[in-house]
Amino acid sequence: MAHAAGSRRPVVPGGSPPVFVCENVTVLEAAADELGSACPPMVCTDGVPSSAALDLVGRLAAEGCRISVRADVDEAGFVGRRAASL
Repeated sequence: MAHAAGSRRPVVPGGSPPVFVCENVTVLEAAADELGSACPPMVCTDGVPSSAALDLVGRLAAEGCRISVRADVDEAGFVGRRAASL
């Protein structure tokens, strides 16, 4: 990710991209296989989101990225959805 000179803030050409969050690595793999280089930025939590995943998604949102979450209807999915809405 490019950074502005003298800054740790990322520079995203054309504005902030949408970032898709999923909890299942199979979803991530399918998107990468089908879309190739056109695949949008994605974060996979591999189940219940770790502190690192929550921090990453929170920082992306703070930078203006639109966050879209796809999760199962189970505890891991509920945790991910709650975290994304904070």
